[in-house]
Amino acid sequence: MLEAYRIIVVEDSDREYGTLQHALESYEHEKGLSFTITRFTSIEEFLTAYRGNADLIFLDIQLPGMNGMEGAERLRRLDRSVALVFVTNLAQYAVNGYEVDALDYIVKPLSIKKLYYVMDKALQRAESNVRQKRVTIRNVSSFSSVYSGSITYVEVMGHHMTVHLTDGKEMSATGSLTTLYEELKDYGFERCNSCYLVNMRYIEEVRGDVLKMTSGQELLISKRKKKDFTDRFMDYLSLN
Repeated sequence: MLEAYRIIVVEDSDREYGTLQHALESYEHEKGLSFTITRFTSIEEFLTAYRGNADLIFLDIQLPGMNGMEGAERLRRLDRSVALVFVTNLAQYAVNGYEVDALDYIVKPLSIKKLYYVMDKALQRAESNVRQKRVTIRNVSSFSSVYSGSITYVEVMGHHMTVHLTDGKEMSATGSLTTLYEELKDYGFERCNSCYLVNMRYIEEVRGDVLKMTSGQELLISKRKKKDFTDRFMDYLSLN
């Protein structure tokens, strides 16, 4: 049985939703894929329900209440990685999509050719994330969802855990480094000491007891973990 791609559509118009749903089902059958399509009619309803559980989101920009652009900004606080496509009556409303890392935009009325092009791009991105894991980062009052490939390293100081991302941003998190390691150890992550969990794809150099990340940070390798860490890193390099 094919694993279903999870698609969310945020659209208040029954007619527009029906048109998009029919086009998605045509693409699904033509490509031999399986889609699970969920609809919301407002940004507020969508954001309340969303738990990082989508591969692709179609977001109408002109909605009652909160508009799509503001909704996209809030979405990115929850999920930095999900593919996002704007749907709009006027292209000028979607030109700032780069600010929220939108994959593309579709201008109404829906063009089947453009939809197929966007779907090809979205599924290509999904395939590139096959060897990544979607990670839920929680803090005291909220959560965010990121792909493991967007994490450079995780740092614990005292009782405070910080997740460092490839875009230079940081996320505060609750939980333990040991638990996170168990979740990520099969995705290219290794502990170099009791304070750091590193994504080995972003190691630029290992020099003595120090490893340098591509982002410029230098992290200490503890003597107790040095052999195991070095062995894991050499195995990683041989496979990648």
